[in-house]
This record gives sequence, structure tokens and C-alpha cells, in this order.
Amino acid sequence: IRVRRATTEPEWDVTSTEHERVYLPFLDGVRACAALFVVLHHLWQFVALSGSIPPPWFQAFSVLKYGTYGVAVFLVISGYCLMLPIARQPVARLPHGFGLFARRRGLRLLPAYFLVLIASVLMIVAFPSLRSASGTPWDVTLPNVTFGSITSHVFLVHNWVETWRWSINPPMWSIALELQVYAVFALALLPLVRSIGAPLCAAVAFVVSLVLTAVGFGFMHPWMLGLFAVGVVAAQVTVRGRQRSSRDTTLLFVAGVAVVVATVAAEPIHSDVLGNMIGEVVVGFATATVIVVLASQEEGFGSVSASLAQALSWRPLRTVGRASYSLYLVH
Repeated sequence: IRVRRATTEPEWDVTSTEHERVYLPFLDGVRACAALFVVLHHLWQFVALSGSIPPPWFQAFSVLKYGTYGVAVFLVISGYCLMLPIARQPVARLPHGFGLFARRRGLRLLPAYFLVLIASVLMIVAFPSLRSASGTPWDVTLPNVTFGSITSHVFLVHNWVETWRWSINPPMWSIALELQVYAVFALALLPLVRSIGAPLCAAVAFVVSLVLTAVGFGFMHPWMLGLFAVGVVAAQVTVRGRQRSSRDTTLLFVAGVAVVVATVAAEPIHSDVLGNMIGEVVVGFATATVIVVLASQEEGFGSVSASLAQALSWRPLRTVGRASYSLYLVH
């Protein structure tokens, strides 16, 4: 399985056990598409859900109502990227221990998070209109500057309480979730992968998610832990298995149909926990399938999936993908 390094050096095999970075250019393209879709989704919300009647041509953008599924895509990619170098080792362990893993994750996410948190609080304090009802989707943040909301955001546990999860800056709920999933990955998922294997580990993660949903924590989207584990499984499939080129187009087609069927089926209950879970889980599985297919291309093979990988590796798209975290935080 050949991929490119982040540099211009020759290509190499991802099945190698050397401690070197695995770089799949198309993943930056997938990140870019997911981030841009979320941004457009929120723009769509402020037109469609603000009480005014949009013009008829605006109906063409109704697909943007599904922008919340972009978070599911990000969680699958996170599980895939974190597991890929580990899957290349004989034993599924963090190469340099939990301490270094935690520092790297923290340095990657927290500086920008706290910078945007401070800026968001200052803006809300400076503009009184942001602290009162406006009849727009911004109202989900209210009350947005309280001792509880600020404190919970500082300790990244605001997603545990319904009245705080969307306060201050709504997209931040998933940053807290992602850091919590990272901790579970290092402390619980990897030991399970070593003992029962990645597929059963993903099954356990989904069982835990369903239990949390059943007892009233569905607003936290606990099934995202299961989708992260699906990304872990996809990484192992990429390293240890190989998709046959003749199946690439079929798998992509099935994944695309699954997304369409899931979104249509979930439409009547889209605002409910069950609707969100159905749509996000199926989109997550489809994302993992597409990633495995695109990562398993033979060089020069002119299939539909190879063309898609090339399109997603377009330099401007990769540039947006590398800035997708900041875009998600500030938009």
C-alpha cells in the first residue's frame, strides 16, 4: 500500500514498522469538505430558521440541513489517523506512552481553543445584543455567559450539561467531546484492541454509547465514541488488508447509497436523538469505507476511486483541510 510522505521524498509502504509519519493527501481534502459543509450548514440555518420566508431558489440548498453530519466525519478521521501508525506495530500500544500522546493532543487542540474561547466571551460581553434573544439560531447559546458555562468550557466538560453545551460558541461542544474520546482511546480502547481485537472493540464502544443514550445522555452524541472506534478498525484494515481494485467503484457506490438512504430515512425524526444517531452512524461507516478504499489504490490505477483520491488531494483543498480545525472554531 503506497502513500506519500509529507515531504517530497520517495513513496514508501504503510505496512512498514518504522516510526515515521503516514501521510495520505486525500484526507486533508476530506477534512476540507467536512469543515466547509459545516460552515455552509450554519449559514443555511440563519436563513432557514430565523422566521423569515426564504425565496423559492433557496430550496436548492436544503441539503445543507445535514451539515451536522460533518462532525461524524471528523471523528472517524481522528480514529483513523491516530490508529494508523499504531496498527503498523506488532502490538497496539502508544509508541511513546500516554504522557507524550496527551501533550501532543493538547498542544494541537488547546491553544486555538482557549484563544477562541476568550475572544468569544469578550465579544459577547462587548455586544449586549448577543446576550438576548434574537429569533435566530444564535438563541441556542442563551444564557451564554454565566459562571457555569465559562467554568465548564475552561475544563472542557460543557458538553455534559444541556444548558452549557452550546453556550458561548456552539461548535466547541465537539472539541470537548473529541478530547474526551482521545482519553478513552488511550486508556480503554487500545487495551481492548489488544485483548479482543479492533472490530469487537468497536462493538463494545457502540454498546456503551447505546447505554448512555438510553439513560438520557443522547444530547452528548455518545455514539461518536463508536464512530471513532470505526476509524480505528479502518486503520487496521488499511494496514493489514487490501481492497481489490475491481471492488473500489462498488464500495464507493454502496457507501454513497447508504448515506442517501440514511439521510432520507432520518428526515422525519432528524431533530430527535434517534434521527441524529441513525444519520451520523451511517455517515460515519460510509466515511470509513471510502477512506479504506481510497487508501488502498495501486499507483496508476485509473478507477473512479483513484480519480476521487486525486481530486481530494488537490492542493487548494488540502490547504483548507490543514486549516479546518481553525475554520471550525472561528466560523
